[in-house]
Order: sequence, then structure tokens, then C-alpha cells
Amino acid sequence: MNSTVIVRHVTRECKMLFFWRQKWDDHWQRLPGKSSMPHELIAGICRRAIIRRNLIRAVRRAFAPGASLLHAGCGSGWVDIDLHADWRITELDISPGALAFYSRHNPLATGLKHGDIFHLPFEAETFDGIYNLGVMEHFSPEELARTLAEFRRVIKPGGKSPAFWPHRFATSGMVLDSAHWILRVCKRPVVLHPPEITRFKSRKQIVALLSEAGFALKSCRFGPRDFFVQVVIVAEKSP
Repeated sequence: MNSTVIVRHVTRECKMLFFWRQKWDDHWQRLPGKSSMPHELIAGICRRAIIRRNLIRAVRRAFAPGASLLHAGCGSGWVDIDLHADWRITELDISPGALAFYSRHNPLATGLKHGDIFHLPFEAETFDGIYNLGVMEHFSPEELARTLAEFRRVIKPGGKSPAFWPHRFATSGMVLDSAHWILRVCKRPVVLHPPEITRFKSRKQIVALLSEAGFALKSCRFGPRDFFVQVVIVAEKSP
């Protein structure tokens, strides 16, 4: 690879990192405003009534107490509140605003780290596992491949990666999509959350993504327990 190609590659990487940081910084800075209230009302109900308890169940099934875990794209941290007593969690997000929210909601958090999931700032085989919620759907298949490759790099052999992935027919997604439509009709084109460009479509889709990155799909659940909001998948690092 010659120097010109390297410079172009680095420039493209820097532009993409700036794009995602700016998008998520804008999202977290907008939350206190009135325009974010519908989204936060829906999201808050989902977090407290559904996602938090399902996350605890998924983590208990995948990891022994005391395991070292990375929450990749930790966001506001509402769902992590009950995890810090039993697992060693490192929290990573590209947005300083998100990390500020996380720290406020999780006073026991000690591993806050500013960084992006395309270039995880950790050595190989650092963690027993990685989990994320509402992250994967915001990236293209090509970006997901790079993200999963980074996950595999920093997970120990046999480590697992639970992910909560919104389904294309998710109840919450339909409500938010309808809210966006109503706002556009009312000539108030407010974006309530960053675009979800890769929602879960099929098990085949996920198996292909995971296999390419060196993971095997261990479980995949979508149903009434999750109020048909998110697909809960658990991937395991292949040998």
C-alpha cells in the first residue's frame, strides 16, 4: 500500500469517526429539549419495564459473577444500574455527553472510557465478554463487520457477546417511525434518534454477519418476553 492510499484511508477513517461522534453528541445534547420528550418517554418505559430485566437475565446466563465485561456503546446507562455489584464492567462510548449521563446514573461505575467501537482502545483478549443494546442497528453491514472484528479481537477465547438488536417489526420501532411521520406532516422534521439503518431482519442475516467476523450464534430470541421490541442474540467467539 503506497503512501497516497494510506493517507486517503486515514483521512476517510478520521471523517467517519468525526461523523459518528458529532451525530451522537448531537443526540445526547438534544435530550433535555422538548423535541426529545416523545422518544425519551417511549425509550424510558422500555428501559425500565423490559430491557433492564432482560439484560440482567442475559448477562447471568452468559457470564459467571466477577467476569470482566465491556459495555460497547454504553449510552445513558439506565439499564446497567443493577450489574456493577456482580460484574466488572468497563463502559465505552464515543460521546462525552453519553459518558456524563452514564456516570450520573451509575455512581458505582469506575471504568468509563472514551473511544469508538471501530478501534477499541484495549489489548487483545482483555474481556470475558462484550454486550451492547441498541447499537448495531445504527451501522451499515460493512461497518458492522469491522465492529464485530474488533469485538472478537478483545474478547478472550470462548468469550460471548450478547446484543439487543431492534427487529424491523419491533413495536417500539413502529411507534417511533409513526412519530417521525407525524412530525414531518406537521412540518416539524425532528429526528428523535439516529437512523436505524440495519434492523434485525432474519436469523440468516445475523448468522452471516457473525460468521464472517469469527463468531457463532449461540441463541436468538424474539417474543412476548421482550414485548416484541428487540431480538436478544448471544454470539460466541469461534476458535
